Amino acid sequence: MLKTQPRARNSDNYLYYCVYAFLGRQKGINVEAMSMPRFFLNMSKYGLPSTETIRRARQKIQADNPELCGSSTVEGRRMMNKEVFRDYARGQ
Repeated sequence: MLKTQPRARNSDNYLYYCVYAFLGRQKGINVEAMSMPRFFLNMSKYGLPSTETIRRARQKIQADNPELCGSSTVEGRRMMNKEVFRDYARGQ
């Protein structure tokens, strides 16, 4: 997905959409015609991965394949957000 959809390298939301649309087509599920509550409440029933699973897979793929990384601006924001969350989680 990161090779064929460069926009997905910079936007996790776009990546989620691409992954869910692709997997939905494979499973005969039209995710675009589904309401948000129906989609999110039935993800596991449909055998779809969580957004966190997709994000982690993207992170691992980009770490192993630098050519698939997002723009330097996006990568910088991700690192900054990571540090902010770490401080929050540690109660600082």
